[in-house]
Amino acid sequence: MTPASETAASAVLDLPNGTRLHLGSPLFLSNARFTAREIFERKEYEHPGFELSTTDVVVDVGAHMGVFAHWAAPQIPQGRMVCVEPTAAAERFEYSLAQNHWDHVTLHRVALGRPSSTLEMIEHTTTAALSRNAAFQIALPFRIYLAWMKFRGRIVPTRRRTVPCWSLGELLRHERIEEVDLLKMDCEGSEYEILAHTEDRDLRRFRRIAMEYHLFHPTHRVETLVNRLQKCGFEVQVSRKWFDFWFAKVGMLFAKRRD
Repeated sequence: MTPASETAASAVLDLPNGTRLHLGSPLFLSNARFTAREIFERKEYEHPGFELSTTDVVVDVGAHMGVFAHWAAPQIPQGRMVCVEPTAAAERFEYSLAQNHWDHVTLHRVALGRPSSTLEMIEHTTTAALSRNAAFQIALPFRIYLAWMKFRGRIVPTRRRTVPCWSLGELLRHERIEEVDLLKMDCEGSEYEILAHTEDRDLRRFRRIAMEYHLFHPTHRVETLVNRLQKCGFEVQVSRKWFDFWFAKVGMLFAKRRD
């Protein structure tokens, strides 16, 4: 093997469903393994009534390096998957898509929120929880942990970037999607802005929503998300795990449209 091929081989994560996440560099393996444990071992998106079918249409907001896509895409071989990721992590995802030859998966390198706008972000290439709207602040215990990791030389410095921003409705129209079977959202606090700028008629195009919610700003209240979705005819369930909620201020929300 040449040095380049050795690097590529050492940056492949074999996932429990038999797919392979190609990262291009071992630098990204640690965060990819963490996300894979959440999705494949802790089964965060395996909720009763949220099972995927082979022809489903899935929208993934906050795709990061593509671990969720590697879980979902093989389940919908005759379906369609549209992913959104504005940060440099999308480069890893694009690389893995090319290696897996998934023609039914599309990736857009934009943020979602206000229509036809831009968004200033704090970005971290390897740690998903650090990439967020620049107006948001992660939970204090997590900030202390990250400061300690940075002191030990284990955290790469963040950077600020301005990225293009669409509304969720604009994404649907761009992709000519009439109805979505599952909307997955893990966008580090931007879920509030996304729902606030989604018209009711567009929100009702989603049958099910599986969302990691975040409390990264004084205005962030899970009740805001619940009320917005209930107004559009969704039944909503909220769950939180003690450690995740108090350490990182995150929880899970599942919503199913009443047909």
